[in-house]
Amino acid sequence: MENISGRVADACPPKAIKTVGRDYTAGELAGEVTEDEAFFRQTRGGVTFSGGEPMAQHEFLLSCAALLGQRHIHRVLETSGFWSGSLVKDVAQNLDMVLFDLKHVDSDKYKTYTGADNRQVLQNLEHLLRSDIDVELVLTLIPGFNDSELDIMSIADYLRTLSRKPLVRLLPFHRLAVSKERLFGRAYPYAGNPALPANLLPDTARLFQDCGIDVRV
Repeated sequence: MENISGRVADACPPKAIKTVGRDYTAGELAGEVTEDEAFFRQTRGGVTFSGGEPMAQHEFLLSCAALLGQRHIHRVLETSGFWSGSLVKDVAQNLDMVLFDLKHVDSDKYKTYTGADNRQVLQNLEHLLRSDIDVELVLTLIPGFNDSELDIMSIADYLRTLSRKPLVRLLPFHRLAVSKERLFGRAYPYAGNPALPANLLPDTARLFQDCGIDVRV
């Protein structure tokens, strides 16, 4: 396939537009990754499919993951969980671990801030937890969205209903994405959000731990 975006970038004045990345087939990418196979063996490392939302290209991702699995390379999916439930079985079969970005369990709050419904997200999480795949939840604490004690307790109450309780990794909100405003020509709605107080992560971790949920900060 002709790389039209590359030709456009070449024709534009310097720095007006640039090409980021390149096109791969699943086989090409898997082949490039396996060049580091010896390193993975020594370090017990592997490959993480991240994004954006990597499952937006699920056919490519699952094909590449299957090829890497044939080489016994560890494969991790970092995802928002916002994809068709029909893919859960394929994810569980072709990945070794899922880092699941939970955001929030409150459907109204989730929709207000993301513009989407979280029912499919929670269903996918529940189905993954009923499989054998390793699942860790990633919860980024965003001031005014999911950092209050009420927010945390609602998330903890939900986690206690699951078939198995995954480890929760707490991350602080940051504003690094503001640097992409100009690149994408879009305003970053959280640019004015305050930095997370330094004591909030351990305080939040204790709330989860008091509910019997394992947490890392």
